Amino acid sequence: MSLRSLRKDQFYLLIDLVVNIPSTVGEKDEMMGECFLSCYQREDEDEDYGSQCLYCLDHILRTPPLINTSDNNLAMIPSTSLPFFGPTCFKLNEVKLKEVQEFYDEYKKEQAISWYTRNSFLFRLLNEACRTEDIDKIYTFRYYIRDLYERLSVLHKNYVQYLKSKETKSIILYRGQQISEEELQELQNNTGKSFSTNTFLSTTTYINVAYVFAGIDIDPIPDSPEEKILKRLQSSEKQHLKNKHNQPPSEEKLRTMRPELSLNRAVLPCDYSKSAQLSTHCKCRSVVFSYTININAFTKPYADISEESYYKDECEILLSMGTIFRCESVEYSRNKNFWHVKMIMIADNNGNDADSDTHSQILNDIQQKPILLTLGKFVSETSDNFDKAERYYRMFLESEIKNPWDQCDAYEALGSICKKKSQYEIAIEYFEKIIETCKKYSIENEHKSTQYMALSYVTMAEIYTITDFQKAIKHLNTVIELRLYNSIKMAKIYNMLGDIYRTRTTLFRKALYYYQSAHRNDPTNL
Repeated sequence: MSLRSLRKDQFYLLIDLVVNIPSTVGEKDEMMGECFLSCYQREDEDEDYGSQCLYCLDHILRTPPLINTSDNNLAMIPSTSLPFFGPTCFKLNEVKLKEVQEFYDEYKKEQAISWYTRNSFLFRLLNEACRTEDIDKIYTFRYYIRDLYERLSVLHKNYVQYLKSKETKSIILYRGQQISEEELQELQNNTGKSFSTNTFLSTTTYINVAYVFAGIDIDPIPDSPEEKILKRLQSSEKQHLKNKHNQPPSEEKLRTMRPELSLNRAVLPCDYSKSAQLSTHCKCRSVVFSYTININAFTKPYADISEESYYKDECEILLSMGTIFRCESVEYSRNKNFWHVKMIMIADNNGNDADSDTHSQILNDIQQKPILLTLGKFVSETSDNFDKAERYYRMFLESEIKNPWDQCDAYEALGSICKKKSQYEIAIEYFEKIIETCKKYSIENEHKSTQYMALSYVTMAEIYTITDFQKAIKHLNTVIELRLYNSIKMAKIYNMLGDIYRTRTTLFRKALYYYQSAHRNDPTNL
């Protein structure tokens, strides 16, 4: 989980829109392409898992390329690209190869929860994308995220109805895991503040199950959920230790594995009877989270997924990504040597949230624009990765565009990115396209046409100030002649002209004339 902020609100609102984008024929192929590419990139992070996925990719790459190297766009993967494997296939990888083939051939949206609760490539890659809040990867996974969210929403209605029939007003859910001392300190320092989940969060109704996943010593009741889980985890542990030659995990390795530390996905490389040893070695602490939920509050969906889970015996309650909690307390339990973090779920837009007005404004701004434009803007504003932003804008321009002003927005964004990258000729081409579009559609909306044309001429003038100041003067004079700006904004144009004549020529009287003109249009301009 992560502390809420303005950026977090924007991120989760974007997710809400991403999962509601209408389906396209190639979405599944696109997602599979990302899965295979990500499997390859994970090799250094998780040697066992990475080597298996690398083997998958090695065979798949023998078919036509997955990647268009010119623009890094993922190509479609036809069903024939999953090959038949001969006797050279290692037994260690057969399970993963079969898993990938099964998902591609047989997956249906009704199976979303079952696939999520398997210890599969899909769970790992999806949670990695969500945990890092990489909107680019999340967009690629929208096909599956939408299915999972919709299925959880259906189960949520049934679950809440069932709880109300039992006259239940609130429930308490539990989650056990091990976190670093730094993360524990962050929780302690932010008691009373709100946190947002950046993945789908697995919890349980049984506190003993949470104890197991936190690495806390317990004496499980025979045939209880915690005993079944403990046996399964210990079996996984033995296999892991066998593969790793009994080498203890590093703290960094444990951190990269953390998304797996939830219910059936847990594969802790340690002996659960020696949790204290793990904590000492990795400087991690056993933590049990308790989540109190008012079932009458309007929140993100949550539901008992036991019937649809890949594992039926874990009493698992799955919470949607973007669920908001307030940290009530962080207390140490000496009896069992663990930390107890009490959380209370906060209703969505409950009217008492000081950020609700800002939240609504962000949502309104986002909904006014096509999602691809919004994603491009989000990526460019929250990172320095302009290539990703460019990809969204180009995807939008290649789509069926109905609104010419949205098209102008895409041209303006691409032009601005090229300007920042010092690709001045390409930037000029984009702004010239805006002017062409405005001239074509000026009758439909003269006001918008004027705004976009003025912006384009001024931005091109800024570029030409660097490369060809005579053209800069020409473009600024065009703004003046066409009266594209009001008097206050026109002062900026006169100032730019004054600066050009003062710094690039010896015509100082002309520079003075334009500075005086700027002052006349805006007396506050000195």
